[in-house]
Amino acid sequence: MKTIVSTKGRIILPAEFRQRDGVEPGQEFEVERMDRGEYRLKRKAQRRNEGLVKLLLACPVKGWSLPKRDDKAGIRRVRDAAVQFAEENGATVGQVFAVKKALTEAGYHLVK
Repeated sequence: MKTIVSTKGRIILPAEFRQRDGVEPGQEFEVERMDRGEYRLKRKAQRRNEGLVKLLLACPVKGWSLPKRDDKAGIRRVRDAAVQFAEENGATVGQVFAVKKALTEAGYHLVK
Protein backbone atom coordinates (compact mmCIF):
# COMPACT_ATOMS: atom_id res chain seq x y z
CA MET A 1 0.00 0.00 0.00
CA LYS A 2 1.32 3.47 -0.85
CA THR A 3 1.40 6.61 1.26
CA ILE A 4 3.23 9.91 0.89
CA VAL A 5 5.36 12.15 3.07
CA SER A 6 3.87 15.60 3.63
CA THR A 7 5.86 18.84 3.44
CA LYS A 8 6.08 18.65 7.26
CA GLY A 9 7.55 15.14 7.13
CA ARG A 10 4.38 13.37 8.24
CA ILE A 11 3.41 9.99 6.90
CA ILE A 12 -0.23 8.94 6.82
CA LEU A 13 -0.95 5.44 8.07
CA PRO A 14 -3.70 4.15 5.76
CA ALA A 15 -7.21 4.01 7.30
CA GLU A 16 -7.46 0.28 6.59
CA PHE A 17 -4.43 -0.37 8.82
CA ARG A 18 -5.61 2.03 11.54
CA GLN A 19 -9.03 0.41 11.69
CA ARG A 20 -7.75 -3.17 11.59
CA ASP A 21 -5.20 -2.54 14.36
CA GLY A 22 -7.23 -0.12 16.49
CA VAL A 23 -4.81 2.79 16.03
CA GLU A 24 -6.20 5.95 17.60
CA PRO A 25 -5.11 9.60 17.32
CA GLY A 26 -2.35 10.45 19.78
CA GLN A 27 -0.90 6.95 20.00
CA GLU A 28 2.88 6.89 19.95
CA PHE A 29 5.05 4.95 17.54
CA GLU A 30 8.74 4.24 17.37
CA VAL A 31 10.43 4.68 14.01
CA GLU A 32 13.64 2.83 13.27
CA ARG A 33 15.83 3.28 10.21
CA MET A 34 16.65 -0.19 8.98
CA ASP A 35 18.58 0.73 5.83
CA ARG A 36 18.59 3.45 3.20
CA GLY A 37 14.93 3.97 2.29
CA GLU A 38 13.73 1.22 4.64
CA TYR A 39 12.06 2.04 7.97
CA ARG A 40 10.18 0.13 10.64
CA LEU A 41 7.20 1.63 12.43
CA LYS A 42 6.20 0.04 15.74
CA ARG A 43 3.37 1.13 18.04
CA LYS A 44 4.58 1.75 21.58
CA ALA A 45 2.80 -0.32 24.18
CA GLN A 46 0.56 1.63 26.50
CA ARG A 47 0.38 0.80 30.18
CA ARG A 48 -2.65 -1.37 30.85
CA ASN A 49 -5.66 0.74 31.80
CA GLU A 50 -3.67 3.96 31.38
CA GLY A 51 -5.97 6.92 31.77
CA LEU A 52 -9.01 4.82 32.66
CA VAL A 53 -9.65 6.54 36.00
CA LYS A 54 -9.22 9.94 34.32
CA LEU A 55 -11.67 8.89 31.59
CA LEU A 56 -14.24 7.77 34.14
CA LEU A 57 -13.89 11.02 36.07
CA ALA A 58 -14.42 13.01 32.86
CA CYS A 59 -17.74 11.23 32.25
CA PRO A 60 -20.37 13.96 31.80
CA VAL A 61 -23.18 11.61 32.94
CA LYS A 62 -22.02 11.31 36.54
CA GLY A 63 -20.75 13.96 38.93
CA TRP A 64 -17.97 11.71 40.17
CA SER A 65 -15.15 12.79 42.40
CA LEU A 66 -12.66 10.43 43.95
CA PRO A 67 -12.95 9.99 47.71
CA LYS A 68 -10.01 9.99 50.08
CA ARG A 69 -7.99 6.81 49.80
CA ASP A 70 -9.01 5.70 53.31
CA ASP A 71 -12.77 6.25 52.71
CA LYS A 72 -13.82 2.64 52.00
CA ALA A 73 -17.53 3.45 51.66
CA GLY A 74 -16.75 6.28 49.23
CA ILE A 75 -14.42 4.07 47.20
CA ARG A 76 -17.10 1.36 47.05
CA ARG A 77 -19.71 3.91 45.81
CA VAL A 78 -17.38 5.22 43.08
CA ARG A 79 -16.31 1.71 42.05
CA ASP A 80 -19.92 0.49 41.86
CA ALA A 81 -21.01 3.57 39.89
CA ALA A 82 -18.05 3.18 37.51
CA VAL A 83 -18.83 -0.51 36.96
CA GLN A 84 -22.52 0.27 36.38
CA PHE A 85 -21.59 3.01 33.89
CA ALA A 86 -19.25 0.62 32.06
CA GLU A 87 -21.87 -2.14 31.91
CA GLU A 88 -24.61 0.25 30.74
CA ASN A 89 -22.32 1.37 27.94
CA GLY A 90 -21.62 -2.12 26.61
CA ALA A 91 -18.36 -2.92 28.38
CA THR A 92 -17.16 -6.49 28.23
CA VAL A 93 -16.47 -8.49 31.39
CA GLY A 94 -12.76 -7.82 30.86
CA GLN A 95 -13.35 -4.07 30.59
CA VAL A 96 -15.43 -4.07 33.76
CA PHE A 97 -12.59 -5.89 35.52
CA ALA A 98 -10.20 -3.26 34.11
CA VAL A 99 -12.29 -0.50 35.72
CA LYS A 100 -11.89 -2.15 39.14
CA LYS A 101 -8.19 -2.82 38.54
CA ALA A 102 -7.52 0.77 37.42
CA LEU A 103 -9.01 2.14 40.62
CA THR A 104 -6.94 -0.30 42.67
CA GLU A 105 -3.75 0.59 40.77
CA ALA A 106 -4.48 4.28 41.38
CA GLY A 107 -4.43 3.58 45.13
CA TYR A 108 -8.15 3.19 45.79
CA HIS A 109 -8.16 -0.15 47.64
CA LEU A 110 -11.15 -1.69 49.39
CA VAL A 111 -9.02 -4.27 51.19
CA LYS A 112 -5.44 -4.16 52.35
